[in-house]
Amino acid sequence: MSNPETALVLETIRDLEGWAEYILATVTLKRGSEPASVDLLERTLGRDELRRIRELSWPLFDQLHRIRTVLELSSVEPLAGAKTPS
Repeated sequence: MSNPETALVLETIRDLEGWAEYILATVTLKRGSEPASVDLLERTLGRDELRRIRELSWPLFDQLHRIRTVLELSSVEPLAGAKTPS
């Protein structure tokens, strides 16, 4: 991928990672600032459905985080004078 393409992909992955983190926090943490609390979500969706959403949200966040990390590391220029593996 070219640098402009990598930058666009990284931006998109960061956005998706942010949404995944928000979903994970929303269905996991009890925060008073959220309009729909975990308790309300559980009462509305049911315990099993909320559990399934939790189980899906963590691996999604984790995978997006790994992808972003790999892309960021692969787009870093080697330091001047640094030896590259042969």
